[in-house]
Amino acid sequence: MYKVVANPIRIGASSSLMRGATRRFRISACLNAASSFKMPAMSPTMTEGGIVSWKVKAGDKFSAGDVLLEVETDKATIDVEASDDGIMWEVLEQEGASGIPVGKTIAYLAEPGDDLATLEKPKEEQSSNKEQTKEEKSEKKSSTAAQSSQAKDTKTQSEPSSSKSEKNKNSGIFKSANPHQKLFPSVELLLHENEISVEDALEKIPASGPKGRLLKGDVLAYLGRISSESVENVAKFISSREHLDLSNIQIAQPEAPKQEPKKEEVADLKPSNVVSFNAVYELNDELTTSDFMLDFERALQDAKQLAYAERFPEFATTPSPSLLGPSSDLFDDIVSPPVTRPRFQVQNLSFDFKKTSLSNITPSGDLFDEIIGTPSSVIKDVPEGSESRNVSVKFDVKFDEGLVDSALFVNNFEDNLLTIIPPKELVVA
Repeated sequence: MYKVVANPIRIGASSSLMRGATRRFRISACLNAASSFKMPAMSPTMTEGGIVSWKVKAGDKFSAGDVLLEVETDKATIDVEASDDGIMWEVLEQEGASGIPVGKTIAYLAEPGDDLATLEKPKEEQSSNKEQTKEEKSEKKSSTAAQSSQAKDTKTQSEPSSSKSEKNKNSGIFKSANPHQKLFPSVELLLHENEISVEDALEKIPASGPKGRLLKGDVLAYLGRISSESVENVAKFISSREHLDLSNIQIAQPEAPKQEPKKEEVADLKPSNVVSFNAVYELNDELTTSDFMLDFERALQDAKQLAYAERFPEFATTPSPSLLGPSSDLFDDIVSPPVTRPRFQVQNLSFDFKKTSLSNITPSGDLFDEIIGTPSSVIKDVPEGSESRNVSVKFDVKFDEGLVDSALFVNNFEDNLLTIIPPKELVVA
């Protein structure tokens, strides 16, 4: 919303006619008669407008340039200013009035120094007011006559429709309309077009919808535009489909529960590149457990070093293969991996210092024998000595399957260990 200040209003002593081109107004200076201030046309296409607010109240004086009121058009809100001095005598159209036609008197103005108590309204204005009152009375009379004729017509129309509605109620499909329902927009529009109130419709028109719902077809049947039989047929069809027929449905027998196959317990398989050693050694009374453990670990290191020395003689004087230099023989590197590649490692070493015997132990597999191509592993007996304490030693040897000679290294390691520290009983699996 924006404001545009209109051209000033000229208050002169000639006439009260409005000049549209300049939007200037002149007030007739008849003796002891107020001048009419009419609704100005703020644009050539303006036919009516509204009053937003009066800046000058009744009895107030104003000077040239003062804003008298704000006029609202369909496009903007415009201030109307005064060009000459004057007095606001009486305001006819109050603030907020809208739809005021252009040229209608909206206030009476007086000249400076006029006695407001003795002023009279313009004669033209009084005659026009009388004519307006006569026109209003004639319009009221014509409207009352039209309403009475319409009422007679509705009575004549309602008589056959009421008889039809009674027949429809007896059919069982139509019911009394629910007075608390919210009508569909299509029903409300149809009632409004035929000048039927909502109260009369709910009271007189039988409803075919669920729970007393008034439908458009009910109103059309009431007005006689369609037959009530068609509405009844549609309602019967819909009601026949509201319930699902389950009389021919047979209950299926439940299927017998399927027995799940029992899961076979699979024992944990040992990796194919792991060889387990379980040996029993005798302890003399003079040898302590800590001394035996230290001697056995040294025997493992010696057996490992001898196993590597059989393939690489230089390993006999070198404690670690990583300390050896690269092989100068390129053919040897192609046929077999270099010495710096470890073939196997000893892990999971444990000691059990109790009186144990392996007489009841049987080999659990022949994985090692399959690797090196020898017969199945058996218990290797060593000549028994004097009776003494026994210790059970267990450890695993894990070899590299990616190297072609790793199984041979493990076989040499086993032979060297049996030579260095022969056991009483030995199981290799």
